[in-house]
This record gives sequence, structure tokens and C-alpha cells, in this order.
Amino acid sequence: MALTMEEFRAQYPVIIELPVQWGDMDALQHVNNVIYLKWFESARIEYMNRIEFMSRLVSDNVGPILASQSVRYRLPVEYPDQVLVGASASSYEARQLVHSYGVFSQQKQALVTTGEARMVMYDFNQAKKVDIPEDILDNIRALEP
Repeated sequence: MALTMEEFRAQYPVIIELPVQWGDMDALQHVNNVIYLKWFESARIEYMNRIEFMSRLVSDNVGPILASQSVRYRLPVEYPDQVLVGASASSYEARQLVHSYGVFSQQKQALVTTGEARMVMYDFNQAKKVDIPEDILDNIRALEP
């Protein structure tokens, strides 16, 4: 899937920019597969901050936990580079939120990786799944195009 940087930016309402570190590479001289999951996590946390879910986690002890995640590697990324990591809610319902992720290499000017994560809402006090609070759903709807 060939995307320009502008198309990438239009696809994801939350985008963070990260430098590729020398230590991100493995023995095969490209970014190690685990690093992409860390990049997704950083974008996920920024998304959660934007919809004010992180403050809910602190105040009510209710928040998302990962149920599953996947990564599709399209092109290798090497040092030096800067990547844009985008996050979008591809779907959401009462108790789950699915994020889509994309990684855009500024050096390659290409979408290099895509991924997905499914999260369920969890009440840590009651130790059970719960519905996403309505105000958080409203914040997701306001953030998404």
C-alpha cells in the first residue's frame, strides 16, 4: 500500500514522531521486530491521553488491557531514520476498542509497517471487564474523522 506522508497523516488522528535508535537494530542490521510493538504502545498511550482515558485510569482504576495484537512488516527500517507512528480506532463497541497502527519511514517515504491491537475495558477494583464509559466513547467519536 503506497501512501504519501500527507495521506498517512490524514489516515491517523494521532501521530507521534520517533527517532530510530542505533540500539533498535538487531544483528541483521534492521529494526528488531519487538521495537515496533513498543512504537505502537507509545502511539496507543498518546491516543489514550487525547481521549482522556489515562486520567480515568488514575481516578477510577478502569482502563484498557491488551487482548491481542498483530504486526505486518512491509519494509525494513534502518538507523538513521525518523518514523511517524499513527494510531486510529478502527472499531469500538461496548467493551472493546480496536486500534490500527501504521509506521511511516521518513527516510524511505513509505508505509513500512502496519498493525492492530484489540483492547478490552477492565475494572481493576472489581477484577472484571466493563463497558467503555460514555464520555470516553464521545471523545473517541470527536477525535476520529
